[in-house]
Order: sequence, then structure tokens, then C-alpha cells
Amino acid sequence: MTSKAKPRPYRVGLIPAISTLRLHCLARDRLWLWRPSSSRSSCSNSISLSDSDLDCILSVINVSWAQGTHETYGAGLLVYHVFCDTHNIPEELRCPATPLLIVMFISSCAGSYSGSALTNYVFSIRAWHILHGIPWTMDDMQVKAALDGASALAPPSSKRPKQAPFTISLLESISAILTQ
Repeated sequence: MTSKAKPRPYRVGLIPAISTLRLHCLARDRLWLWRPSSSRSSCSNSISLSDSDLDCILSVINVSWAQGTHETYGAGLLVYHVFCDTHNIPEELRCPATPLLIVMFISSCAGSYSGSALTNYVFSIRAWHILHGIPWTMDDMQVKAALDGASALAPPSSKRPKQAPFTISLLESISAILTQ
């Protein structure tokens, strides 16, 4: 399920604190390999699960996201944990995350990332919770408002200029070339 490739060093400014819960791995493997301090088995006290059962659950849920999504979500988890390290957020408060922590994370990233990047980062934290069986209980309206505000504050460099729409004459030209 995880890759054998060697991960590159972290970029300056995006180096998480050393933790046994967050092994240095490829971005696409972080959802799976980066563990919250509490686990699915500790949240489910009514059923006794073996390590094999837990691994099976993780592997099935893990394949529900596309490879590219894993890479994007891995980047989001890195930014989230660096944020938590910078703000001295203890491991047990990172997951399950509270609405206040997520809104604080979004607010601290506002102006540095595009709105779509921040939305993906929040969804990466959500996916991490889901994969590891930790409840994700958010105030969706508050999170959406924070993401909308952060999107409005996104740096101009993160926004693409508007492009002219495809015209009928352009489409006819393309069609003529393709049918030759």
C-alpha cells in the first residue's frame, strides 16, 4: 500500500516536529502512515479489533481516494501539522480536531494559499480523521465562512487570469484540423 521510493527532505518552513506518529514518508503515503494519537480501536470500546483487522479497515478505506488526491492530502497534512507544531497544539488535540482549531488553521493560512488549496487542506484533515476512524464533528457553516474569507484574501499570484471563452469559429477551426 505504501511506496518504496525515498522521500525528499522537507522544504524550509515546512518541517514538522519529529514524532513517532509522523514518519518521514512520501506525501502520498501520509494519510495512511501519519497516525493520530488516538486510534479507531480506542474510539470503539464495544468491539475488540486485532492489528490485522485495523490494517484491513485502513487499506480498504485508503483506496477510496485517487493517487493524486493522496498527494494533495499529504501536502495538506504536512501544513496542518507544521501549523500545530508552531502553535504548540498537543497531539491529542489535533485529532479529533475541534471547529475552533480548524478555523484557526484556515485563518493562519489565509493570504498565503489559494482558496482551493486551503479547501483541499481542510478536506485532507477530514480524510485523515475518516481513515483512522476518528469522528469529524465540524460547524460546517463556520468552516465554510472561514474558507470563503481565506479565498478572498488569497494572494494574487494564486489566481489565474480570466481566459477568453472558446468561440464557435475556434471550435470549427479545431474540428477542421482534426478531420483532415
